[in-house]
Amino acid sequence: VPAETATTLRTAVAGVASVTNPLPGTGGTDAEAFDATVGRGAAELRTAGRAVTPADHALLALRAPGARIARAHAVPGHHPDHPGTRLPGVVGIYLVPPDENPVTPGAPVPQAGDLAAVAAHLGDRLAPTGPTVVTAAPRYVRVDARVMLVPVAHADRSAVPRRAEESLRRYLHPLNGGADGAGWPFGGSLTHTA
Repeated sequence: VPAETATTLRTAVAGVASVTNPLPGTGGTDAEAFDATVGRGAAELRTAGRAVTPADHALLALRAPGARIARAHAVPGHHPDHPGTRLPGVVGIYLVPPDENPVTPGAPVPQAGDLAAVAAHLGDRLAPTGPTVVTAAPRYVRVDARVMLVPVAHADRSAVPRRAEESLRRYLHPLNGGADGAGWPFGGSLTHTA
């Protein structure tokens, strides 16, 4: 919330006449959409707190204490230090943190502490005798596009390129992009259409 907007005292406290927040709120996330909660529910029941399949690892990575993670993708045999080589007994977990500043273009990258917290949570606590868990930031790929824009009649021609670029950024965003708005798919490819 912006500064000076939390002004309602929820519970009466003796001697307190009013409240406010002198600084803006930080670090929160929006409530999960109902459909996302329903979809996650079945996976939560299936894992029963155990990391067995790659999907279990990805789901449980989101619950690592002390880590701020919005999306996770687990790939068996992948190690970020050995791209292209399949390593038995390794699960690579690629993590995307919440987007702290969605106004500024750029890909959200997890902090080292978040990576370590997820690796410890999965490797030491949930699957101590299982595979080696390796965490990493996803490798983002730069995309260049040549776009021809044809503005509709009476459109603000100066705003059309900016709006088109914003739409592309939003569609390709790792957290809320993609066709379903749940984030651009990990490893998703772009298709040229004429």
